[in-house]
Amino acid sequence: MEARLEVRTVEERLRAVAGRGDALASAAAAERQAIQRARARSVRRAQEAAVASAVASGAMVALTAIERSRALADAERQAAEQASQGRDSELKSVRARIRELAADLDTAVSSAHGAEMERAARRMKLDQAAERAAEEFAIDPDTLIAEYGPQAGIPAAEEGQPPARYDRAVQERRAQVAQRQLDQLGKVNPLALEEFSALEERTSSAGCSPAGKAGWSSPSPTTCWSPGSRSRPGRRGRKSGGCRCCPAASAR
Repeated sequence: MEARLEVRTVEERLRAVAGRGDALASAAAAERQAIQRARARSVRRAQEAAVASAVASGAMVALTAIERSRALADAERQAAEQASQGRDSELKSVRARIRELAADLDTAVSSAHGAEMERAARRMKLDQAAERAAEEFAIDPDTLIAEYGPQAGIPAAEEGQPPARYDRAVQERRAQVAQRQLDQLGKVNPLALEEFSALEERTSSAGCSPAGKAGWSSPSPTTCWSPGSRSRPGRRGRKSGGCRCCPAASAR
């Protein structure tokens, strides 16, 4: 019985040792697997660390390039701003110049228009003067210019002096003096000579001959009639009975 108990005890011990061996073998296998997994993780971590290091190096290169690009962009932007400011100032000066040229153009156009109008007025005056010279004096413009143009000499005011050269200021002063003298003469009757001739015919037909009457002179347009007198030549006076200068008419 004791032997059987011992055998059983030994068997139980063997089974226990075998169980421990299996457990240790399983633990060793698990430990080996864990070691393999740890090695794989370390390899993967090393790879990832290399990749991360490469990424970091690339990021540094990229940051350097970005910084360089940003600096270049800032420089170009500043240059563009300065160029834009310069173009703005040039544009302002060009616009001011355009306004000045437009004002000069308007002035030139106005001056040209005024000059054209003045030329047209002078041309019209010349045409009118030519027509008047042709109608009143039967002189064509070429002859008028040749004989009375600025190149012709101006007759002297006094006899015996040579003709003077044309001077507009001098001739304007002479025209003003002549106009003042003409204004001092007053109104002139343009029909005085015709009326004087008619008066002579009437006095001759009435028997009042200037040669046959002693002390009686030939009537003149200034003594027989003037624009201011009320009685006209050849008419009887209101109460005196005729012309004052004609004795026959007074005795009638």
